[in-house]
Amino acid sequence: MKRCFKILSSFIIGLSIIMSSIPTFAAVDIGTDVKKIYGKDRYATAVEVSKEGWKNTDVAIVANGLGFADALCSTPLSKAIDGPILLTSQENLPTGTKDELRRLGAKRVYIIGGTGAVSTKVEKEIKGMGIKISRLGGANRYDTSLEVAKELSKFVNINNIMVISGEESTQGADALSVAPLAALNNMPMLLTSKKEMQSNIKSWINRQYPDNTYVIASNKTIDDKTVIDLPRIERIYGKDRYDTNLKVLDKFNFYLEYDNVYVAQGTPPGTVDALTTGPLAAKKSSPLLLVSNKILSSQKSYLKGITANEVVGVGGMVENNILLDSAQIFDNRIATKVKSMTILNRRNIILEFNGIVKESPANIKENYEILGTNIIKSECIDGYDKVQLTFKSDLTDSKISTLECKISNVVGKNITIGFDRKDIPVKDMVTDKVKPKISNISVLDFADGTGANGVKKKITIKFSEDVNEEDSKDIKNYKITDKNGDELRIVKIEFDKAVPSEVNIITPSVNDTSNYKLDVKGIRDLSNNIMDPYSKTISLKDTTKPKVIHFEITNTSASNIVFIDITFSKQMDEKSATTVSNYIIKDSTGKTDSKMIKDIEFNQLTKDSVRLTIENVVLDGTCNMTIKGIKDTVGNIMEQYDTKLVLNLNRPNILQPVPYDTPDKLGENKFIIRAEFDRTMSDKDVQNIRNYSLVSDNNVQVAIESVKYDPITRIATITTQTLTEVGNYTLLVRGVKDSTGVELLPTKVPLQTNIIYRPGVIGAELQQSETRSKEILVGFDTKMDARTANDKNNYILTKMNTETPEVVRIKSARYSTATIGGRVILTTEDFSSNGIYKLTIKNVKDATGVSINESDAMVTIDNIKPQVVEVSGVFDKYDRLNIKFSEAMSRIDVETNSNYSLKYTIDGEEKTIGIKSVVSNGNIASLILDEELKSGIIYQLNIDGIYSEKAYNGATLQMEDCKFKFQRKVDPVNDKDVIIQIK
Repeated sequence: MKRCFKILSSFIIGLSIIMSSIPTFAAVDIGTDVKKIYGKDRYATAVEVSKEGWKNTDVAIVANGLGFADALCSTPLSKAIDGPILLTSQENLPTGTKDELRRLGAKRVYIIGGTGAVSTKVEKEIKGMGIKISRLGGANRYDTSLEVAKELSKFVNINNIMVISGEESTQGADALSVAPLAALNNMPMLLTSKKEMQSNIKSWINRQYPDNTYVIASNKTIDDKTVIDLPRIERIYGKDRYDTNLKVLDKFNFYLEYDNVYVAQGTPPGTVDALTTGPLAAKKSSPLLLVSNKILSSQKSYLKGITANEVVGVGGMVENNILLDSAQIFDNRIATKVKSMTILNRRNIILEFNGIVKESPANIKENYEILGTNIIKSECIDGYDKVQLTFKSDLTDSKISTLECKISNVVGKNITIGFDRKDIPVKDMVTDKVKPKISNISVLDFADGTGANGVKKKITIKFSEDVNEEDSKDIKNYKITDKNGDELRIVKIEFDKAVPSEVNIITPSVNDTSNYKLDVKGIRDLSNNIMDPYSKTISLKDTTKPKVIHFEITNTSASNIVFIDITFSKQMDEKSATTVSNYIIKDSTGKTDSKMIKDIEFNQLTKDSVRLTIENVVLDGTCNMTIKGIKDTVGNIMEQYDTKLVLNLNRPNILQPVPYDTPDKLGENKFIIRAEFDRTMSDKDVQNIRNYSLVSDNNVQVAIESVKYDPITRIATITTQTLTEVGNYTLLVRGVKDSTGVELLPTKVPLQTNIIYRPGVIGAELQQSETRSKEILVGFDTKMDARTANDKNNYILTKMNTETPEVVRIKSARYSTATIGGRVILTTEDFSSNGIYKLTIKNVKDATGVSINESDAMVTIDNIKPQVVEVSGVFDKYDRLNIKFSEAMSRIDVETNSNYSLKYTIDGEEKTIGIKSVVSNGNIASLILDEELKSGIIYQLNIDGIYSEKAYNGATLQMEDCKFKFQRKVDPVNDKDVIIQIK
């Protein structure tokens, strides 16, 4: 049965009543049943739910009943395998769960979660029953949700996906709310944290190519950035978990049938019952309504739009009154409580309900319990709203005075209600001997037509107890006389069955300043005790406080303007009724707007009503309204009236999508955004650049350059300052008001650019010098930021074509604007060799803050004279020396003995050591000496006349003269350790 309207249900009920003239029970059959499913604890409740939905099944799901986060996303799998979710503790399988697995005839069980949730002990116990186990668990709840989704995909085609918050703070409410609907549509439910979705989950979602990815949360619960990469996102959320529940039900109502409405607690610990209810609701294609300790007005509105045959509460935490109130929305004839009791005699009492009950359970005497009595019969009588109980023995006076009763299964299956004699009206035909008395008299002037006789007096007599209706309406029992003994005409007597302790006497208007005598007699209470005659002098001056009797809000075609029509119980003083300060409207935070009441129109004809014109530009949502201090025409101040009203502030919006130009179109690094509003905005607000902020995904702030607004097109053209990086940006618009003063909610506009125009290097030029330190002139194509251009660490000089990197440090960088784009002069440390060097430039920014693309320039060094870079000995061969040059040298020059001289001085006499031979190998020269080097002697090695092997600019380079003073170490350990240079 798909969603249908109440009018159809009412028509069918009405038609059945018309067509049947026989007063059978079928003619008043209740359209909506009420039932409660629960056990002694959550484990037993899960078993009862299983019994409700499954006679047998091959597969079931078992999850931890305490830390049930792992099982949050199991409902779609439960629907796919057509099996219930049962609960266990971590270490022990409850007997009830075990028995239920046997009753179902389960052959396989899915355990949800790792061994930290359901232990191997429980797993072995289930295996011991001959049941196969499949465990679905991950390192955390997020991984577990993915494992469950993967398993689901083995049974169904995945067309849509739901993403739900897995944060502890949400208590799983959103996941439980959507679970039956996800199951109905074969949608896996995947969990994410607020700030980041696990990469494995994101990858799996994208591989499914879903038609829609439903994110069941606002961006306060799951960030936009968290899900931005997911396909075809649609967010569904409300102001709280209960509102989200309704939003989800409304979104997917097409898939629901409304034979049953399931109700479960929306806050822990009752939420675990919602977990096990999900599979049953999905199996029945029924909605699952999450409730708190009362049914909300928004939930009532939702229920009024559907019709259901049964309201089912799951779990002991769901209040009976919520289930009964919900069912009464579908069928207002049903009983929810005992309204009154009549004690006929000592063996019989009649319980009157506030609606009809079903005959079958009402006639089961075991459904009634009155301590200290033996009920032998219960019988439904008089239109099925009354039940007569018959006792085996007489009720004592003591028992009659303290009657308490528990009633089970009569207003709903597994629902117990009760009453105490003190709580309901009682007509005691046995022990009540107390005569009724008049306890209070009040007078009210009221309009009853027009003209001279239009105003009348209403004299309200309040008795000490409920009184007999027939006596109360008998005009002969009342007399009112003036001081002259003349009798005042009584127009009529009013008796309201809803208030059986009050009687209203209606008389013409009289002189308020005179006193009158009131005589009342002959009125009995419900136990037939007759009152003593009453005679008292009274004033007929109106003393009744006026009160609000009608309050109605009417929307208008104008944006954010509503009418509030208020009707009072009597004619009011115009001045106080039109005083704005007597009407106070505040939102839930206490915020108010004293200027929102633009007009108060007083009804000059009836003088008992006003119309408030509200122009609301501030308040939004459910507000509190207080009406107080207003007087009637004789000066009685009204009873304070407090009510709720919903002000749906019609806020301005930015029309989506928002068009914008990017750097590749503009030719410069900025966005030009054209935000079109849905109405005329305040010029001042919309053009205030402080109301706009632009930030990149890397949290780089970009200033707004200008905002220009065209009130005709309602388009604000927003120009940013320079963008410094590619990627995603978010424009936040807030604080902007429309022309009436209504503020736009903070609105995010996503932007993206894949292109940024960056500064470039237009050349690197070596400044010629004969020194080993060089200057390199680097030119730029635009003006640069001096701070980053002067940072020597932003330049790296590396020799090319070497086995090991050879880096020449930059000593300083000096930026100047001598040219159009500016240039920087780099001063290097000393070069040790000639060759081609790569100059890498990075992190240098232009004047607007845009970084240069990392750039390389080649520099050729060709005038560095070769030099000796190392002199070393040979361990245990002290007649040898090895000389290392900075580059390969001319072999002929290197092996010419005369280019070397080795001398030392001893006893003042200079001596020379001859060179036997020299062997050249690349840039290494090995010298064999005429004698061994001795420790303790200072030697002087001179080398000159050797040229480079390679020619530079057509000529070889002569090495720098080398004068190397050294000693031989006494006990060297290797070649490098033989020579000690003396500086």
